[in-house]
Amino acid sequence: MADQIQLRRDTAANWTSANPTLASGEFGLETDTDQFKVGDGTTAWTSLGYGGIQGPQGIQGIQGIQGETGPTGPQGDQGIQGIQGIQGETGPQGIQGEPGEVTADGVFTLTNKTLVAPIITGTVVEDVYAWTSTTGAVTTELEPANGSIQTVTLTGSITSLTDNVAAGEAITLIIDDGTAYTITWPTTTWVNNAGAAPTLATDAVTVIALWKISTTLYGALVGNGS
Repeated sequence: MADQIQLRRDTAANWTSANPTLASGEFGLETDTDQFKVGDGTTAWTSLGYGGIQGPQGIQGIQGIQGETGPTGPQGDQGIQGIQGIQGETGPQGIQGEPGEVTADGVFTLTNKTLVAPIITGTVVEDVYAWTSTTGAVTTELEPANGSIQTVTLTGSITSLTDNVAAGEAITLIIDDGTAYTITWPTTTWVNNAGAAPTLATDAVTVIALWKISTTLYGALVGNGS
């Protein structure tokens, strides 16, 4: 009877699970893949390469001619619009341009405005203001904002008069005094009447011009009816 030689064999899964180290030159066959490995006495099963001689890789063949581009497919549905981002900060305001010329037609109220070289046709109408506090009251004041022409009929001497005149402002003050009353003026530089405050006329009105340059209040006797 001839001798029978059998190779060590098992399924691929069992070989991997057991992971034995084959002796040098020992064959191990996977019965379910018909592949085999040859041991070297030191390398475990899973690290051994399969047996068989592998030839060199052949030369890559020439690439074939590219076919024609197929027709474009239909356009897909438009996706949902994303959430709008946060609005950025507002940039700084640009420099304001110079104001254009204004032609005043009708009635205009100008408050704290500067008119540069205006041309005025006709008569300028000034406000006329009548004092109501005329006797010894500390609230009595020279206030150009009330009007550039002011009148007062004295019912007693004014012992305190507040200077509210700003630089460049002026008042024409018309004083009616029939009983020799007096007015105690704020610090005033009198440019005529011998540099002294005028004596109020008792038989006619006394007209006094007041104006301020820088911080100095000036006064002048315009007339007293005499």
